[in-house]
Amino acid sequence: MSKRLYEEIYALIKEWEPEEIYDKEPEFRDDLLKFLKNELSSSASSEHISIKKEDGRGLCDIGVNRQIGIELKLNLDKKSKANRLVGQIIEYKPDYPTGIIVLLIGDTEHNAYQTVKDAIHDMRSVNQEFRILQKNLNESDDNDNDSGSGNIFNANPFADINKRYQDMNDKMADNLRKMNDDFTDRFG
Repeated sequence: MSKRLYEEIYALIKEWEPEEIYDKEPEFRDDLLKFLKNELSSSASSEHISIKKEDGRGLCDIGVNRQIGIELKLNLDKKSKANRLVGQIIEYKPDYPTGIIVLLIGDTEHNAYQTVKDAIHDMRSVNQEFRILQKNLNESDDNDNDSGSGNIFNANPFADINKRYQDMNDKMADNLRKMNDDFTDRFG
């Protein structure tokens, strides 16, 4: 259930569009939290899902069943901020056994993004997922060239490459999970 829920949460975050462009990270967090609660309330398994704003330091911004963490960062524009985020993820890792989703919102400097992405890639395992999503805010709505006209997110210029890379990693992780399950079934 937890891996399936992780995938469902990840897909929902990819679909999410904030109601407005906020100035502060907690406002985005609250908007995402509201969106996830609304979307998951219609899910068949919603009675078993607890999604809430996490309290205190040492926890992600949003927790799902205390199994999945969602960490938001607004304007990750310096490598020092990226290094701090990586440290936070390492600290949060034991508290979210299914995995963590990092959502970068707004202006994200490429090297900072790459630092976080590389670190998250190194943390992934058969039993624990770590993924990163990047959503750049677009303050003008007159971008008619985009097939998603009206979407407040710009496309990541590396989206196609990142998507193929992520798909390849996802397939490898799925294969490793299947191999692990087969091994466990056969040898206990």
